[in-house]
Amino acid sequence: MPSQAAPIVLSADGTRELLPWPALIDAVGRAFDRSPDAPQRLVLPDEGRDWVVMPGLAPGGGLVCKVLCVGHGNGPANAPTIGGVVVLLDADGQLVALLDGATLTARRTAAVAAYATELLARPDASVLAVFGAGVLAESHIEAIAAVRPLEEIRVVGRSPERLQTFCRRLTERGFDVDATDARSAVRGASIVVAATTSTTPVFADEDVGLGTHVNAIGSYRPQRAEVPAATVARARVVVETRESAWSEAGDLIQPRDAGLIGEDHVWAEIREHDRIAALRAAEPDAITLFKSVGHVALDIAALEVARANLHVAA
Repeated sequence: MPSQAAPIVLSADGTRELLPWPALIDAVGRAFDRSPDAPQRLVLPDEGRDWVVMPGLAPGGGLVCKVLCVGHGNGPANAPTIGGVVVLLDADGQLVALLDGATLTARRTAAVAAYATELLARPDASVLAVFGAGVLAESHIEAIAAVRPLEEIRVVGRSPERLQTFCRRLTERGFDVDATDARSAVRGASIVVAATTSTTPVFADEDVGLGTHVNAIGSYRPQRAEVPAATVARARVVVETRESAWSEAGDLIQPRDAGLIGEDHVWAEIREHDRIAALRAAEPDAITLFKSVGHVALDIAALEVARANLHVAA
């Protein structure tokens, strides 16, 4: 009987190196071209944080399962917002690989938002407003810079100390980043990213101009909403899947339940590439909203990119 190969264990840096933006953006953008075989995630609230479990069947056999801790709980405000692991088991249940869950989540989430931005934001969109000052926000700046010529980046965060540290780090890396308030960030911005754990909208609808593209990626529970209901009602909405959106996206569920929109308000799923691509050309002044709740199909797509690059590196 052949011996079991040693499992691959990757640190945050190792996981990041195997997930370069161009390949990852393309992969997650097409993650839903095939129907993902996965149940709805399990979320266990725990004193200010969530324990999140996301399983799915891997292509070719086996299981992918991501286990995350999301939120600070009672810990310090400067603690990481996301931590955890991604586990890959083969068809016999043997451990194949263990990757850093926070890094993979941040990069695949930013990559699918960048894919939506590439399709929906104006070609000359160059002013980015970001809500959040953690690993998700940093990954979104990197990924969106790969698809749009960013000239100005405005960042809003709850912790002044963490926000200043974030902006200083990004500035040292060559990004034009400034800390600001919500109104100043959104007014005149062509792309907006909400990457927070807020339960209430982080900006005002009146500050969102025509032609703006919004990526809302922080909320994944019906009780949470980062985007004003009025903005949702004005926007052309794109989601990962309608099923997951209407089960988990508080940004959509809350205005639906308030009678502001119906479920037909979702313009497209991310897999409807041609329909999405035609939208900006047909309606150049439309506000567009990509609402992501996260899906294990994105993790599987990212894992396939990582495995391909690991094979190349070997």
